[in-house]
Formats: sequence, C-alpha cells, structure tokens
Amino acid sequence: MILSFCFILVFSCYQEDSENTLTLTFAGDAIPQFMIRNILDNRGESGIISIFSLVTNYLKDTISFYNLETTISENPAPFKAYTFQVQPDFLLALEKAGFDYYTVANNHSLDYGVDGFQKTMKYIDKSKATGYKYNDELSSLIFEEKGIKIGFFSFSMLSNNPLPKNSTLKGKSNVYLPAVAYDESSLLLIEKFTKVLATRCDILIIGIHWGEEYSFTVTKLQEKTAKRLIEAGADIIWGNHPHVIEPFEIYDSKLILYSCGNLISGQAYNILNPEDATFHPNYYYTRSVPIIQVEIDTLSKQLKTVSLIPLYQANNYGYKKSEEPYSSLLVPLTEYLNDCNNINLYLKYYDTVFDWFFRFLDEKGLAILSDSYQKQVNLFFSKTYQIVVKSEKKIYITVESPESKVKSP
Repeated sequence: MILSFCFILVFSCYQEDSENTLTLTFAGDAIPQFMIRNILDNRGESGIISIFSLVTNYLKDTISFYNLETTISENPAPFKAYTFQVQPDFLLALEKAGFDYYTVANNHSLDYGVDGFQKTMKYIDKSKATGYKYNDELSSLIFEEKGIKIGFFSFSMLSNNPLPKNSTLKGKSNVYLPAVAYDESSLLLIEKFTKVLATRCDILIIGIHWGEEYSFTVTKLQEKTAKRLIEAGADIIWGNHPHVIEPFEIYDSKLILYSCGNLISGQAYNILNPEDATFHPNYYYTRSVPIIQVEIDTLSKQLKTVSLIPLYQANNYGYKKSEEPYSSLLVPLTEYLNDCNNINLYLKYYDTVFDWFFRFLDEKGLAILSDSYQKQVNLFFSKTYQIVVKSEKKIYITVESPESKVKSP
C-alpha cells in the first residue's frame, strides 16, 4: 500500500517565499508534438514562451525542473508522430519562460540514433542538464541555493531505440540509457552512484523516466526502484513518462513523485474528437498539467510542504481562423472555476489578453471549457486526494487560500 501525504492545493497566483524556505518546482514532459511543433515553426521562440504567460509567477523565486523529451537540431527533420526533433529555440523558450534544470534521459533520447543524441548535446547547457554520460561517468549536478547543497542526476529505464546489449557505444561519451528494468547490475550501479552523491549534498534529487503511458497506477518496478534509491540516499524521486499524474508517496520521510504528467504537449489536442477518447480512456487527461512545488526548510534542511498547482492546456484547435497558426495556453485551473461566469474577472489576474481565447469563449461558449476544467478538478481529487493518505508524520499541512471556492476532501 502506498503511504502518502495530504498536500497543499494551491489556488492563489503566487505566494512569497519565506526567508527560511527554499522552493523547488517539478514539472513533467515537454514534448514538441504536432501542435507544439507547429507553434514553434510558425511563431518561433515567442510562440512557446506565450504558452506559459499565465504561470510565470509560479516559477519566480523557485528552482524548477522539467523533462526535455525531444532531440535538438539546427535543421530539424520534418514532424513525425512518434519521433521528435526541434530547433534550439524550443530549449531557449523554456529557459526564458522560467524553467531552470532539466533531464535529457527519456525514451525519445535516441529517436535519431546516437548521432542525433550527440548533436543534441551541442545545445544542452551542461550546467543545467543531466541524463547523459560524460567521459564514461554519469552526469550529475551539485549547486547551492540559500545555503542548501542540491544534488541532481537522472536516467531513463525506457528507450524507443535501445542500443544493442553488447554495443561498444554504451560506454561512450554522451550516451547513457541504462536498462534498469532488465538489468539488475545497472540498478546496482545507480545505487552506488546515489550513495556517493548523497554524501556531497543536503538534498539529492533523482529524475527517472519510467512507468506505463496513460496509467494512473504505479508499477511494482517503479515502487521497488524508488524505495531502493531512497534507501541509498535520495531525498526526492521525480518521475516522468506516463503523461498523466500518478500518486505521490512519502517513504522514510522522503518524497516520491511517481509521475508529474505533461508540461506541454500536443496530446489530445482536439477535445471534441471522439478518437481522442477511444485511443485510450485516460488520453484526455494528458492535458491536465500538475506543477508540484516542494518547500525545503533551510534551517533543518528537511521537506516542509508539498503543493500541487493544477493547470489545463487549452488550445485553439477547431476554432482558429484558417490563416492563423496554432496557439496553446497553460491556464491555472481553479482560478477559472472560481470566476467561470465572468471571464473578465478571471483575466484580472493577468496582464496579457489572448484574442483566440476570447474568440473561443464567444464561439463555443463557456460550457465546453467549464466542463473540461471540471473534469480536471475531478481528476486531481479522485486520482490524487483519494489515492494518497495522510503521512503518519505530520510534516505536510493542508491549507486552502481564501480565494478558493473548490473544497478539498
């Protein structure tokens, strides 16, 4: 049974970080699928940055992490449904939107082979990224914020294009995708690396690409791997790949985020298309975007609170003008529900006006969007609150801001 915690569901736009608190922000997969690639090709860096216009305040004064689920090339290949490659502007846009650190270890890292991954590394800021091998050593970072030394490394348990078991490239620079799921020796190496790195930092974060796509259920392999690495010295396990949220867990007073869902993607881009529902029963929820914020007490150097900021990825598919490029927007969920009868009141929180967003409301009415958002709230409540249980140790506090009209269970 997964023992977890009761966490803060954040409704206010931004909360000041206290002097004795360090805030870490964890997001999910940044995937340049059809719609995102179209935005990048037509509107460039600014088009991607605009997706985050309503959530940048959440990223202020935090240290943030996301999964870069694509390869990078100055001249990217034409879009394909299941192989990803984009120009460097995608990476730069995420940085300018407010995201700091990222992993490059995922099942799409080798979409264009070892050569494509090594070319990607030319554009990677090695002071911000992990998930590759350098000089036959697993990459890792140690940086200091507010007097706390934070360690960070990542790896993938999955690959769409795995290297042959005896490939001479496995130990070469810039390629590291250990088959932990099939090779106990790989996990032993990760455990050993964890033990060493844990002695050099106060908080150790391990990013893992794992699990089953579109599943709200944690696999036994995920649970076993996470707990072994916490026993080896990890403080936070940050999981990605399922594209939907999975339960969080407290194990030995340490935090396991089994899946943080998507950050931005082109999945389920047409909510009116029945095929999106028949593709997979949970496919729709790939547009539910959970951002997780973890507060660390800088005095005790222990986890203080964990909060979940629910967002929804809206887009203009199906109602844009024919000559218009695609647009997408991450919308803070609960603030919309609070003011769904007065969209102008809702947008009082923000400085930017989005013509296509207003046009959608005019043409389609509030009903579709309101229904979509309510489904997201139901998801977060049913798939998170009802699955997790309070930790025996009362280090996590449930609070509700005065602005909220959505009651937590």
